[in-house]
Amino acid sequence: MKRNIIIPVFSLSLLILILAVSLLISSVSHFNTRSRSTTYSNASFGQTENDIGLKICPRGGPADTWIKQVDFKDKDGKIYSEQYAGITYDIVITNRTNYGVSDWTLSIPIRNSMYINNAWCGSLEIHQIQNSILSKQTIDLRKFTREADTVILDHLVSGSDILIPLSAGDTIIYHPSITEFEDFFYAPNYGEESSKTFGFIIYTKVDEKTKKPLDVPVFNQALFTYRLKSNIRNQNSFIIIVLLCAIWILTAVFAYYKSYRTALIEKRSKEQRHHDNQIIQQSMLAFIKFIDAKDSITKDHSVRVAEYSVKIAEAMGKSEEECENIYYIALMHDCGKIYIPDSILSKPGNLSEEEFKIMKTHAVKGAEILNQFTSIPNIIDGAVYHHERWDGKGYPRGLRGNEIPLVGRIICIADSFDAMNSRRSYKTKMSPEEIKKEIYGNLGKKFDPEIGMIFLDLLADGTIQF
Repeated sequence: MKRNIIIPVFSLSLLILILAVSLLISSVSHFNTRSRSTTYSNASFGQTENDIGLKICPRGGPADTWIKQVDFKDKDGKIYSEQYAGITYDIVITNRTNYGVSDWTLSIPIRNSMYINNAWCGSLEIHQIQNSILSKQTIDLRKFTREADTVILDHLVSGSDILIPLSAGDTIIYHPSITEFEDFFYAPNYGEESSKTFGFIIYTKVDEKTKKPLDVPVFNQALFTYRLKSNIRNQNSFIIIVLLCAIWILTAVFAYYKSYRTALIEKRSKEQRHHDNQIIQQSMLAFIKFIDAKDSITKDHSVRVAEYSVKIAEAMGKSEEECENIYYIALMHDCGKIYIPDSILSKPGNLSEEEFKIMKTHAVKGAEILNQFTSIPNIIDGAVYHHERWDGKGYPRGLRGNEIPLVGRIICIADSFDAMNSRRSYKTKMSPEEIKKEIYGNLGKKFDPEIGMIFLDLLADGTIQF
């Protein structure tokens, strides 16, 4: 994987993981806040086919049914007593789901006439219809006292007991006690059921002869409302996301380490390359001094041509390494002149045909000098092709247009500009206007037209100065 795409790829993968975790959390949150309900029609026998099991039935022990004298007042205010049977009912709720159960209530419709006396450990919300008027009140019957509690429902007090009459059409709703930890069912562990037991006491009339309840109420129907509580660890996708996160972290650590090692190697390589370049540059400059010693008039010509060539390459969008190579290639473009006699290099005035023929050999001689110089790619091209022309009338090979290597076309215009912008033994320095006119007039002739226009722009913005 290329280093320049590592960060985007890891950022995208991290974003996907964050999105997956967010979706998982959102899914669990939606699951936990969803209100659910289960309806029962056979609760007195214990309805077990549901995920939430329910049984409402008399406790059945010898001490769980008793007879009580209940005091009443007639219309004249006289007190009389009747016998009622007190019956203890147990409510057993069983959680068979894989989740916790919370925020629950149990609504039980009343089908028989009775009195309700107590309930534990939560409170009862009683919906009572008297004379076609619905009254509602939530009462903790365990803590009821005549002195402290106000009851708006129709009721009577017998001794210390409160008795609230219920009949068909009324409803009791059990609200679990938080302090007694009834409000939450844990998920079953290792296949065991999680259940809670609570209950209530009712009173119903008894047969005066048999002393048995005339009508034992049956609570078959009920409505259980609740919420299931899950967590992200319960989700199948949680393990997958954890594994993906672990893989991402390990991969990120490995990639960071690899990137660090690569950067360290590149740093050392760059330092070594810089050191090597210093040696190469110093060697080249030392060699250039030999050429300058033969022709003092053109002193520093090669350095200036190298600097102009780099500016052209930068304007063309070449990389730092490519520009660096072009600098060295341009620096050595005239190395072949070391073979040219001083009499020709320093001759005032025009060269004879024979002398010019000798002068032109410096291009080939430069290639011979640089033939074994392999540390800089294409270094020979600068020496050989910087006198080729776009129209094919140059030397030494008479190449045309794009047949000429790019570095040769770049050095050609840089070399020509420095020649025009300098005094030579055979000519004077040209004016800026004359130079620009000369370059423009030779676009498509001597110079690559595209490179020539780039060079003129560099002159115009002052990047290259006269």
